[in-house]
Amino acid sequence: MKVTSGSVLSPILVSELLNRGEAVIVLLIGSTGSKIETENTLKTLKSYDVISNKRDMPVVAFYRENSSEKTRSQVDKEIQTAIVMLAAIFSGDNRELDSSDLKNFLNYPKVTSYKACLSQLDFFSGKVVLNKGEVPYSLVSLIDNDTSADVDIPVEYQAAGFLSEAALKSMSFARPIHAIVLGGVFHNVVDRLNQRLKYFEESRKAVIEKSISGNENSTDEGLIL
Repeated sequence: MKVTSGSVLSPILVSELLNRGEAVIVLLIGSTGSKIETENTLKTLKSYDVISNKRDMPVVAFYRENSSEKTRSQVDKEIQTAIVMLAAIFSGDNRELDSSDLKNFLNYPKVTSYKACLSQLDFFSGKVVLNKGEVPYSLVSLIDNDTSADVDIPVEYQAAGFLSEAALKSMSFARPIHAIVLGGVFHNVVDRLNQRLKYFEESRKAVIEKSISGNENSTDEGLIL
């Protein structure tokens, strides 16, 4: 029996959905606890980048990473928050925000000067603060009557909508709520993962791989008497 892991099946599904012209967002968790986990994470990211190139469509991913700096429980909570944010944005109940706006948001090459690539999706509640080297490709904002969608970042495409009454009552996040597709993120992630692999390799080379038993005689069972 051949078992296909999520890291193999998910990219295949994403590739097919993009080929059909569907709107796709990947919720992706990487791990760096071991060499194999790090390698698998790196291969998955590279697979999504290749898929983006082959389909000439962005692969938009909300990426988080299990590591010594962030526990699995913390990562799980951030994934759950992302799902809540996405449910609000794609609910279809936000006034002045329609399906065409959301399609342009994900397929940003149609409305910006940026080329398709593996891109990071992130969310901001209130003020938007980007890290050095991050480039905003497209932006969707959810506002209420007391807030503005204006942001102090050089984004080429932005769509905004007013949160529905139900969302206003159920969501405790500060407004405005911004969803941003970013470039310049995964290059740094891949560089860091490669450094992590280098660390594992250097650690392996530091081990003296020499038998402690030497050439002593032993029984057929392997016992030295």
